[in-house]
Amino acid sequence: MSFEPVFRTRVIHAHTDAMGIVYHGAVVPWLEAARVEYMRARGLVYADLERSGFGLPVVRLAVDYRSPGRHDDVVVVSCSARRDGRARLRFAYQVDVVERVQAHVPIRMAEAETLHACVRTRDGRPVRLPAALCETLEAC
Repeated sequence: MSFEPVFRTRVIHAHTDAMGIVYHGAVVPWLEAARVEYMRARGLVYADLERSGFGLPVVRLAVDYRSPGRHDDVVVVSCSARRDGRARLRFAYQVDVVERVQAHVPIRMAEAETLHACVRTRDGRPVRLPAALCETLEAC
């Protein structure tokens, strides 16, 4: 699986707990941002997918935290995608600290995976992944 860096952010106080360590819940929005940018880089705007009658809700999320992120770190999230059955996509993520004061970088902060069901937006029923979506993401 080939990973592509797609989202970059600086850790701010709102991302950290009382110890100045990245709060575990702060990582999830970074994953979503990376996924959206990964799709956009391939010409697929998520809002357009929804307008065409399809959605990709998260049905499973797993995060393995490897090393703590800290306030003022610069973090890059890399992403890849692959098909998982007829109606699901699996995204994998690598979350790396790429800038930290007085530290050797990169540091792998986390690895994560999300599983998405392809559904019709009008009724939420699972449907086969559209061929155009698979081709665009090069995931099938």
